[in-house]
Amino acid sequence: QEMEIDNLPDLQSFVIDDLPSSLQELTVGSVGGIMWNTQPTWEHLSCLSVLRINGNDTVNSLMVPLLPASLVTVCICGFNDKSIDRKWFQHLTSLQNLEIVNAPKLKSLPKNGLPSSLLVLSMSRCPLLDASLRRKQGNEWRKIAHIPSIIIDDELIT
Repeated sequence: QEMEIDNLPDLQSFVIDDLPSSLQELTVGSVGGIMWNTQPTWEHLSCLSVLRINGNDTVNSLMVPLLPASLVTVCICGFNDKSIDRKWFQHLTSLQNLEIVNAPKLKSLPKNGLPSSLLVLSMSRCPLLDASLRRKQGNEWRKIAHIPSIIIDDELIT
């Protein structure tokens, strides 16, 4: 039901299709430079409700448009890009909790916003978004204003 794959710097290949379909929580951390033969598919993981991904390369290789719609919680840590791909979340109609930690270059959230099902957005160590979101105005704020609980650096701002 729960699996953590971490601290495997020499891991070169990983097949998501081989994970058990009963998996409910998956954490993927420092796993070296994963190379995919084909783009990862997640459809068979229909019980997966929690996904935690740590490390920029890992985030970019695992966060694909075909994440299972069953996800309730997603945690992205160590993200080093300026923006989040809108395709990552657009079909996650069950997503209630999104946590983004240690994203120092993140300047913008997905253009189409985040899923309307989202109840909690928690962000820590995202300095470029921090100031604009705390003012509760502007383009980035409009993308998340519908979320009932927004937490920035452990401070509830809504």
